Amino acid sequence: MDQSIYRQVRERYGPLVMEPELREQTATVPDEAIVTDGALEEEAWAVIAPHAFLVDRGQPESDVPDFGFVLSPTYITIGTRYHVEPSRSISSGSLILKVKLCSLLGDMEREATLYCKPYSRTGNPAGEATVDCKFCRPFSDFQYGSRVDGSAWTMELSIARDSVLGAGDRYLFYKLQFTNRLYPEARISFCPSVADGFRKDGSRLPMADFGRYIDVACGD
Repeated sequence: MDQSIYRQVRERYGPLVMEPELREQTATVPDEAIVTDGALEEEAWAVIAPHAFLVDRGQPESDVPDFGFVLSPTYITIGTRYHVEPSRSISSGSLILKVKLCSLLGDMEREATLYCKPYSRTGNPAGEATVDCKFCRPFSDFQYGSRVDGSAWTMELSIARDSVLGAGDRYLFYKLQFTNRLYPEARISFCPSVADGFRKDGSRLPMADFGRYIDVACGD
């Protein structure tokens, strides 16, 4: 990779580590305190809270999941809770949460991208999390748990710390993309912010941008 890309990213995002208001609130627990089953029953999940998701041109989207991060010695786990409107029901392929983690100030080669769904391709209600992108780094060092009870979708995604953080890395940046097909037209929103991407034909493509970070040294 062109080393100038690393320099540009560090120049752009470096100040974030000095801005505590952009640091994500996390809970820190032992490994055995979290069971990645999608139930969100552990006390640590009190950290789950509403976050602002935006659509194209920065307009807010209200029908989105709440989420939070829990840190343990081995894993970084994101938990989400999405409440479904009474007039709608979750079906296979109706919801997708794309999770991307990247140590922008450290080892960018460990960037991780996963697509989380409430049902598998075969309709299994245990759900699935996959890389599912030919441009993304293949890896399998994660655990996933998902539950659908009719009125809500809850999930937990645990990613091994050493699969996304190099030696000495402290700050992990995240961005989420939520695809909601419970409406006649799919609604796609981004957290924490929206950036401009471009397709091969040059047309504009809205995408999630990094803007908040996790300090993995919190609680150490």
